[in-house]
Amino acid sequence: MNFEELSRLMSSSFWLNDIEKLKGKLSGYHMEKKERGTLFKNIDNFLVGGKKGRALNWFIAGLLLNKGKVIKAMQRNGLFRASKYNMESRILEFVTSNALQYRENLGLSKEIVSYLKSIHTLLSLAPNVKRIEIDLIKEIKKRKKTLIKDLLATIEILFMRNYENNNEADPSEILYYSKEQICEAISYIVFLYQIFCGINISCFNNMHEDSVLKFEHSDIVLMACKIRKYYEAEIFVNYLGYTCKYENGCCVLEAATENYEKAIQHGYIYHQLHTYNVIARSSLKRSDKPASLERLAEDLYERHGRDLIKRKKEPKERFVLELPMVEPLTKI
Repeated sequence: MNFEELSRLMSSSFWLNDIEKLKGKLSGYHMEKKERGTLFKNIDNFLVGGKKGRALNWFIAGLLLNKGKVIKAMQRNGLFRASKYNMESRILEFVTSNALQYRENLGLSKEIVSYLKSIHTLLSLAPNVKRIEIDLIKEIKKRKKTLIKDLLATIEILFMRNYENNNEADPSEILYYSKEQICEAISYIVFLYQIFCGINISCFNNMHEDSVLKFEHSDIVLMACKIRKYYEAEIFVNYLGYTCKYENGCCVLEAATENYEKAIQHGYIYHQLHTYNVIARSSLKRSDKPASLERLAEDLYERHGRDLIKRKKEPKERFVLELPMVEPLTKI
């Protein structure tokens, strides 16, 4: 069998109910890298074109020929991301649900089943996200006269006042989201504004001061935050190995390992501490810097650098820091 014959085979019938026969026909066929690319393109085209039977046929064929590489490539290309298809999730749900139903016939591993279940859970949220986006676009059109300048001023105020979010707040409240997430949401609103209203010089002529000071646009910013949160979940599941499932009526994302999640949280914490340091520095004159280890090291090097730091050649060439043996240090 060659790829042309495979293409005709995938168009001749719906193979979901006759997987064993399909296995026999595909037996011994080795799919080249270029052919895998064509297979993914066919799946994508059939998903976009609404041909769910053909899309499922090609997906099943890919799983039977090389499960691991096909799933990894689909993750990499985002073929099961609803956002790729304007949040139209019905065909994607059809493909994933049927693959899960016949997972034993297809010989799917626990990892692949877990991934498809996570994708299916995310897809169930897509219609709600689509409705939020439709409402958001309506509000953007209503407020288009002052919206752009209002939102840009809002960003400046958030950082000027060093706004802090509340991680324990309900995700349906704007207080739950950090200023970085709010800025990303505002960027998304500006993106939609450009598509549906068009940005020109007149967008920066008017601003409603009260709406900025009272953050009256928080309702549509919250809409955008929710949409961006969904996009983020798609990335976590497709590229970072997270699982997605329902627990107590809530959709929950879980990292593959506890250490992975800790590493991500550590990055957020480090970024926040760095932000506080920048704010502290900018709020004080250079001659009135707060005490810090960094400042201590700078002063120590400026005054005694040549005496403290020396180059040694034995037993191995290296630089060493030699602290003077003064009483305060010897006591320590």
